[in-house]
Parts: sequence; structure tokens; C-alpha cells
Amino acid sequence: MEIIGKNKLTEVFNLYDDEQKAKQQSYKYANDPLAWIKDAFGSDYVPVVPKIKQSVIDCLEHRYNLIYGVNSCGKSFCYDALVSLWWIFGRGKANAEVIILAGSSQQTMKAFRYMGQMMEINQERFRQRLTNINIDGRIVQEVKLRVGNRTVAFGRNPRQGENNKQAILGGHSSGGTLMICEESDGLSETMMLSAVRNITGKNDRLVAVTNPNDPDSFIGKTALWYEQMLDGADDVKPNEWHITQIGWKDMPTNPESKCYKKNLPSIQADNLLLPAWVEDMKDRYVNEPAMYNTLVLGRFDYVNKKSLITHYDINIAIDTNADTNADIISRPIIGLDLALFGQDNTVAYIAYDTKTEVTEHSDNTKPDDFGEEIHTCDDRCYNTTKTITRCRFLGHITSNDVGPRAQAKWIVDLAENNNASHIYFDAGGMGGPFRETLRDELTARGLDIIGVGLDGSKRDFAGASYKNDRAYWWGKCKERLLNGNIDLDPDDFIHSEYKNKDISMGKILIDELTKVGYTVDANDRICLESKKNMSKSPDYADAFVYAVMPRDEIEYVLNRNKKEPEKIVDMSDIDEDFADDFYDRFNIDDPFAVIGDPFMNILV
Repeated sequence: MEIIGKNKLTEVFNLYDDEQKAKQQSYKYANDPLAWIKDAFGSDYVPVVPKIKQSVIDCLEHRYNLIYGVNSCGKSFCYDALVSLWWIFGRGKANAEVIILAGSSQQTMKAFRYMGQMMEINQERFRQRLTNINIDGRIVQEVKLRVGNRTVAFGRNPRQGENNKQAILGGHSSGGTLMICEESDGLSETMMLSAVRNITGKNDRLVAVTNPNDPDSFIGKTALWYEQMLDGADDVKPNEWHITQIGWKDMPTNPESKCYKKNLPSIQADNLLLPAWVEDMKDRYVNEPAMYNTLVLGRFDYVNKKSLITHYDINIAIDTNADTNADIISRPIIGLDLALFGQDNTVAYIAYDTKTEVTEHSDNTKPDDFGEEIHTCDDRCYNTTKTITRCRFLGHITSNDVGPRAQAKWIVDLAENNNASHIYFDAGGMGGPFRETLRDELTARGLDIIGVGLDGSKRDFAGASYKNDRAYWWGKCKERLLNGNIDLDPDDFIHSEYKNKDISMGKILIDELTKVGYTVDANDRICLESKKNMSKSPDYADAFVYAVMPRDEIEYVLNRNKKEPEKIVDMSDIDEDFADDFYDRFNIDDPFAVIGDPFMNILV
């Protein structure tokens, strides 16, 4: 028989006392998550946005909770990290569980990074005896939180399962399940309904967190009654969801807000929405009410659609001027949008790449307190050369006036007269048969011009960021406009076709570019508005987008095919083995990095 020494016995009793104290503390915080957050991490981490703070209390009473609003108000961090850890360690409920459901694995991993960072802060406070709360979990496999050998929190996304329902199987626990649906307006209706049906126990709660991007999503429809109430409607019928909406007016960083505070904890103040950013958004989206409503008011817009390319992007391109005396890097490219039937126009744009000397500001990149990169500009300037594409309207013809063969002759005449090297056109759908017609015309003349047939419905270039190639090319066009790589002339080529009035073709182009909407699907991919949903096909915009495609990407694909140059190249025939190398080379895995719009990069 083993005899336990006095010191060993004392150690056992102390351990037992610690466990009892921990249980008592848990009961103490069972109905006060804000007090637990303060004691576990310090007062600097208690949410400072009043509506978010109140929503944390409200979720104790309501089974289904929706929190949506502006970027950088702290809603995701609050629930993904603070509330999640309280649910497991602060409620005094054995076998409690947290599930974080997101549209992509990146979003899920980000949530668990937040958890890991806060556990490190707690452990440091515990070592310094600043708190009696000891969060002794650990993050494993990037999307799991374990205490001992038990998984107490895990992440899921739609791709983890053969269908949406399988992604959240096992979402039940005796101690209560907290299910957090992150960026929930990007989750499908099937996924959200499955999440709702998993919240069956008395202690279960569902919290959906999102920016108000897609009014047609399940979450957008869920918030409709609340938005109608905000607009003053009298006959509104609430549903079973408790809703919190956060706009710029609700931010403590807004000098005109009732909750404005000058002295906020720096750890939060540095990551909250700032007046300068809001003013920038007002200027940028003065003609884009949907964007303004989403980004500044924090509301779903059920009337106006969001445009992928905005007037802000266009204004940068108008202010960008390619040096007309600069060397042309290579022969120009013609972008062609085909209209083989009806009243639509076949439109051609021509693009010249130039090396232009420009003045740039220094841009420094540094990590913020949560590991995200932020950019800061200083006053230092330097001169450098930049590739700027000068794109101009070349001409159009109506398909009712001429047949496909005459159109092929017309476009080849334009290419020959302007010494073009390539003709980029959409060879999908009705454009398929035109490939042969254009090939015959180029072959008959023996010209050193290559026709490149692109199919916007395919995914040869789209990667994980875009639903199809057409969305990708429009995204690249937006990026180049925003980065000052395209010289656009708003008074380009005056034409008097429309109602016998002289109308700038530049005005028609700008109108079409800024009227094509987009959504983000459940897989976090940019989806361009279908032409079927438009009152008129954006013929001029499509031709422009083809003309300004980055030719290095096209040429890289052609070279990887290792084929002899042909008069027509069908991009749908490319070898799929090179895809990973292509995405790495041109950095197209991240839709927000490619799309290049600063509002997309704000911390949620």
C-alpha cells in the first residue's frame, strides 16, 4: 500500500480547492459575460460599442440572434473570441460546445486565431495574478479548441461535407451549443436552415454575424422586417430573430454620435471605424447608394444593387494619363464583344500598353494588434515608371446590318489598320461558331494576328476567388482602374447615333461599367450579375474589359499550352495541370486582394 506524503496530500487538496473555486467563479459569471470578459482579459477588451455590448446580454434570452452592420465595429471579434470563450469557460456548464460556421476555411481559421490570441492574453494575466480565471485550452488543427482531450469548439464551412447539411452534423451538446454563423449573408439558405434546426436545446443559442452585403440571402430576408421598421413602416410583423443593427451613427468614434467617447482603449480605438474613412466612403460612393447604405449606414439595401466597378474607380482612371510620347511596350490588343443577332452592337476597343513616368507616395505595411496588415502613407515621394494601358473606342456595327462573315472582315480590317497583335473575344455561347469565321478571314489574309477565344462561363482563370472567368476579368479590370493602370478618356469619340444627339462614347462606357452588379456566394466567390437579369447587354463594357486584360496572364497561358501559334486559340482547351502555378504566379487566390477595393480589407 502506497503511503501519500504530507506535501503530496496538500497538493491534492489545493488542486481540489482550485477546482471548486473555478466552479464557483463559473456560476458567478453564468449570467454576466461582460464581467467575465473584463476579469479574464482586462477592461480594455470589454466591447465599447454600446449596441454590441447590449447584444451580448440579449443573446442570453433569445434563441436566434442576428448582429449586422458596418465594417470595423468589432462584432466578429466579440463573438468569435470573447463570447465563444465565455460560453465554454465562464458559464459553469459542463459539456458546453461552440461551433463556428463560415463560408470559407479562411474565415473559420481567423476566428480561431482570435481565440488563441485572447487565451495567450489570459494566460499572461493569470501568471501575473491579475485574474483567477485560467483558460487552459489550446488550438489544434487551426479550427479546433481542446480542453484536455475533449474538443469544445470547432469550425465548419460548406466545403467540409458532401452537402451543406453535413457541415454541421453533431451540433448538439448537453451543456448547450453556441453556433456562430460568421459572414452569414454569404451562407446558403440550406446551410442556415440546417443551423437553425440544430438549435433545439433549452441552452442552445445561434448568433449570426455579418456585414449587410446581400439582401437576397437568407439573412437579408430575415432582416427585412427590421429594416422596414427602421424605415417607419407600421404593419411590420417581427419574426423569431432578435436583431441588432449597427451603423456609423452608433459608433463611439463618431463625434456626432450620442455614444461618442474621446478616450477609448487604444487596442479597440485603433481597429474601429474612423471619421476619415467614412468621409472617404461618402466621396467615393456618392453615386452608389447601395454601397453607401452598406458601408456607412450599415443597412441592407433592397432597392439599389452593388456595382462591381464604381464611379470612384472610374474617376481614378480618368485622372490617369498615359504619356502619349512614351514608348509603346508592344503591339496593341483589340477587345471585341460580339452581337450576332438582334439590335445589339458588336463593339471594338483598342488598348496600348505604355511605360509612363509617374510620381508615387511611399507606402509602408505593418501588422496591427491582431496580425492584420494595415497600410500607412507618408509624405515621401519618388518617381518611377508604370505600365499604363491607354484604351480607346475603335468602332461598332449592328448585327442586323451585317452577317458574321462581314463582321469578321470588319474586325480584321480594324486589327490590320491598327497593327494589333491579338483580338480577344468571347467565344462562349453564340460566339463559338464565330471562331471558325474569324480563323478563315485571318488565314486568308496571312496576317500576324492571333484571335483569342475566351469563354466567360468557364473557370480557366477564376481560381477560388471568382465564380467564373467573366467575373474574374471584370475583377481584374476593377483592380487596374483602381491602381491607376488604365487611362480612360470620358470624351472618347463623339458619336451621334443616340436620339440624334452628340453623346460621348466614354459616357456610354462609364454608364455600362458602373451598372453591372455583383454578389458573393456561399463559397466566398465574386459572382457577376447575369446578362439575363439586365435590361440591356453591356456590349461596350464587355469589349473594354477584354481589351484591358493583363496580357502577361494570357501569354503565360498560351506559352504553357506549348502549342504553335494559331490564328485562333480557344482558351477552354488549356491544360488544367498548370492552374496552381498560374494562380501562384499572378496572386489570384484572394478575391479581396485581386479586387483591390480598400473597403473590402477593413477588419470586421
